Amino acid sequence: MQLRQVFRVLGAKKAKGEFEGRQYDKTVLYAEMEVSGTNGNEVGHNSTDLVFGKSDNFEKVKGFPFPCELQMTVSITTRGIEVVEVHGLHQPKAG
Repeated sequence: MQLRQVFRVLGAKKAKGEFEGRQYDKTVLYAEMEVSGTNGNEVGHNSTDLVFGKSDNFEKVKGFPFPCELQMTVSITTRGIEVVEVHGLHQPKAG
């Protein structure tokens, strides 16, 4: 399932290389989300890692004024939430 949503993004990083014989190449966005209050042990907000494709996607986001609100299309699957596309800064409607 894909949906377009506004996320408060705290920052981003790119990673490319090899670790313990495994190749990796990705961009990660740190998105603010509410913690689950179902068990009564957490309140407030925390950040979660959202993968945004390969490390070259870092160039698409590095110029944003973090923290900021970004309009993004995300894919929600059994693997979690992955960013499909970053559309740009969220501009709230006036009035």
